This record gives sequence, C-alpha cells and structure tokens, in this order.
Amino acid sequence: MRDDDVRALLDRAAGPGDLPPDLAGTVVTAARARRRRRVAVAAVAAVLAVAGGVTAALRPGGAPAPGPASVLAPADQELLEAGVGSPVPAERIVAAGRAGDESIVALDRPPGEGRSGKVAEVWVSRGGRPYELLRDHLVYDGGCLTGDAVCAEVAPTGLGMYLVRKRDGRVFVLAQAPAGRTVAVDGRPAGPAPHGVVVPVEAADPWEVQVHVVLPDGRRYRLPPQPGIVLGG
Repeated sequence: MRDDDVRALLDRAAGPGDLPPDLAGTVVTAARARRRRRVAVAAVAAVLAVAGGVTAALRPGGAPAPGPASVLAPADQELLEAGVGSPVPAERIVAAGRAGDESIVALDRPPGEGRSGKVAEVWVSRGGRPYELLRDHLVYDGGCLTGDAVCAEVAPTGLGMYLVRKRDGRVFVLAQAPAGRTVAVDGRPAGPAPHGVVVPVEAADPWEVQVHVVLPDGRRYRLPPQPGIVLGG
C-alpha cells in the first residue's frame, strides 16, 4: 500500500477529534523510516556477504596453503639455493646437519629417468660458501637386510637413511629416521632424527659403521649400507 493510501484510510477511519492531530502523517513518516532501515540493513548484509566470500577465497582452501618451513637456518637456505641454482622446497630436504666446519644436506631427487625407489643428492658447504654437489645418487629407504623382520614390517611407512662422511682423518655419520623413532650409531643412542642428526664415530673402516633405527616399543632394525654411502673428498 502506498503512503497516500495509508494517509487517506486513516483520515476516513475516525471522525474529527478521535485521533491526535496529524496521526496519519506520523504513521506514514514512521513507515518510511522503517523501510529506509530495512534497505540499509539489506545493503550492509550484501556487503558483508561479498566480503566474507573474498575472505574465504584468501583462506586455506581458497588459496594454496604455505609449505612447511625449512629445517635450515635462513643463511644456510640461501647458500643451498645459491649452489643448487633454484629454490629448494623444505619437503626436498631429507636430512641436514653439521660435521665439524662442514654443513651437509641430503636432497630428495624426484622420480624420473626410468628409475624407481628413493634417491638423494648430497650437498656440502664449507666456510660460508655456497653448497657444492658431492654425490648425485644415494639410495635411501632402499630395503632391508635379509631376515630383518622388524624392518620388513615397518618398510611401508619409511625406513630412514644415513651416509658416512670421511674428511681430514675424521668420520661422521649423518642419519635420519621417520618421526617417532630414534637413531643409534654403533650402539650409541643419538636421539630422534626426523630431519637428520650428525654423530662423530671412531671407525677404522667407515663401511663397518652400523646405524639402527629404534621404534617406540624398543624394537629396532638396521639400515643397510647402500652403494656410495661413504663419502670422502
């Protein structure tokens, strides 16, 4: 009903003196105010709906979530990327540690070139210089020793990796094990190592170093030595 119709209806509904002066005008004015409020509320709701849609588009699910943070310090990350020649996502870093004055990083190589299994590259940095490639093919998660039932049981969830670094008459082991497990090198506990741990060892023959991974229930399996696992130079 239009405002003029409301005014006329009220004027006819009562005789003179029955209604306050200009009641019809007051009712019409109030009706107009209510309509303006409804319009304003609807406009605000529309703006909030649009803003909500934009915000949702910027939240995870509307845009790619950021990747995990690197396990390397920012300066080391820069040196690694300078050596590699491209950005290095955190998920490529299999293990990292420091042996003496040398930083060591094992990087996962994406599957390709007709090979199967997991292969890492080993990069090293000395004296704050960009990383250099030391080994371009090191197998990890590469199977179990014959008869190791514990290893065979947990193999589908990942096994871990290690390498032996021999330099300047010293020997270090860089070892990594899946989260929730710990590492032991030559029988000595080295603690959790989801991103790698470096352990100095006394070994006349680096090939004789033994690395075990210990499960939460105390059972353990040995990581088998892989070809090229001893790195000199």
